[in-house]
Amino acid sequence: MPTCYDNSESLQELCQVPKWKAVERWVPLLILHGELDTVIPPYHGHSLLEEARHLGHPMAEAHFSETATHNRWNMVSDIVTPMLSFLCKHVEGWQDAQDSCE
Repeated sequence: MPTCYDNSESLQELCQVPKWKAVERWVPLLILHGELDTVIPPYHGHSLLEEARHLGHPMAEAHFSETATHNRWNMVSDIVTPMLSFLCKHVEGWQDAQDSCE
């Protein structure tokens, strides 16, 4: 039985590009999940990444923190660093505005 955390259907909708469009457009996808999360089990994040890649999503990335729970994260290593790296790669103009991309 699907739960509110099973996002496969939503992901499929995001990954589909109508055939009438000449250019494929993808929304960059970053998944941050704690391996010690007991509220939303880590397999949800892993499955979401696997499904995105299976659907051909070219900009799907994830950071799975070995020490994070549902509510406890290291702000720098588990959130800020992966987000900055992701933004520098996938958001046009971000790298030009940020010294932290180097």
